[in-house]
Amino acid sequence: MSAIEQEPTIIVGAGWAGLTAALALSRQGKKIIVLEAAPQAGGRARKIFFGEDIVDNGQHLLLGAYHNILTALKWLGIPEQSILHRTPLELWITDPSMPLHPFYIQTLKFSSRLRLLNGLLKLKGLTWQERFKMAQFFHVIQKNRFQFNLEADVSIKELLVSFNQPSTLITKLWAPIAVAALSTPIHEASAQVFLQILKDTFCKDQGNSDLLFPKTDLSELLPNPILKYLAHNNGSIFYTQRVKSLIIEDEQCKGICTETKQFRGKNIILATPPHVSAQLLLQSKVSNYCKPLIENLLKFQYQPITTVYLRYKTPIEFEIPMIGFINSTIHWVFDRRLTGHPNILSVVITGDDVHLSLEHSQLITKITTEINAAFPKFKQTPLEYRIIREKRAAFSCHVGVNHYRPNNTTSIPRLWLAGDYTQTYYPATLEGAVQSGMQVAQLMQQL
Repeated sequence: MSAIEQEPTIIVGAGWAGLTAALALSRQGKKIIVLEAAPQAGGRARKIFFGEDIVDNGQHLLLGAYHNILTALKWLGIPEQSILHRTPLELWITDPSMPLHPFYIQTLKFSSRLRLLNGLLKLKGLTWQERFKMAQFFHVIQKNRFQFNLEADVSIKELLVSFNQPSTLITKLWAPIAVAALSTPIHEASAQVFLQILKDTFCKDQGNSDLLFPKTDLSELLPNPILKYLAHNNGSIFYTQRVKSLIIEDEQCKGICTETKQFRGKNIILATPPHVSAQLLLQSKVSNYCKPLIENLLKFQYQPITTVYLRYKTPIEFEIPMIGFINSTIHWVFDRRLTGHPNILSVVITGDDVHLSLEHSQLITKITTEINAAFPKFKQTPLEYRIIREKRAAFSCHVGVNHYRPNNTTSIPRLWLAGDYTQTYYPATLEGAVQSGMQVAQLMQQL
């Protein structure tokens, strides 16, 4: 490790992208200052309280393909098994109106015809025609005939229709997976980004398709360990410091101004959402030099996500910890027993729908009715609930989004960008955020 530089790198935003950039740069011997507008770190993946329990401000799903997150844990000396529960991919997707006919899938290995046949035999809830069509699609992906680059991006639905995927299979399998992966409806979501997820999850290492369930809250998974590392390695974080403007001198970015202080540094990283970064650039003296970047940042749209926590009197004990819903208000339900909450369910609803206009009590009645219909033996009434509605929970990963996702570099010397929305080719995920933080640190090291 090199000697500590005296002039700091200033990182605006203590979400997962900003904190990962801070960790990577600190490992290079850089002095780090992190500025966060909120009173705590973690961004959209941090702990909150639900009664006496600690949960998260949004339910997140991790995969074995998320190698950048696993690398960050290694850097921090945290063994994966101490903080993540790894299980083979297992999906249960149900329709509350047809609870006796769920769709069930285990990890399928498509590297040989024998393994493919064995996997298809384990499927439940699909006709043999649906199994055959699904196998055909995966076979093309596995053999790389697609090359994973489309001449022109299309929606996931258009892609699947072009591969003759039955509408019933699209409803039962592809639509729930697309919403979980891209937080965007299947008729709007980018097929190019979806192919990237499928390639990384199913066409590389066998463990890439594993599900990784945190054994703790998300703050303890990565943000807090990074903060502890920075505290011991010449890093600082200042909370409730909302950035008001950039300090531009000699057409270079040399610092930032908050409402109360001025911070100067060798490099500035904006690890803020696209619309926030765009506003800061618009107000700067060099906005004319980065007009294309500002225009691209302002093109981003967002998807709302509602997370509902339900506490029950007794342990829930569903057959598997993650269950998808179709023809329902609900998209996914997580049994949080692996996180140490055996009597808590988290319900995830993605998108702008009529549920957003419901009063809290109405929404709770609706989703508990659907849960009880899907699992007739369950029949429990929650003791209490907490609803978290995030209007800008994720950037909308719609068709063509990769065309205007920015790089980590900007046309303003010493100013950089980090965030899941940058050119990682991933959707709005924690893995994309961490990857972006690592990318910007690597680019800065090359200077």
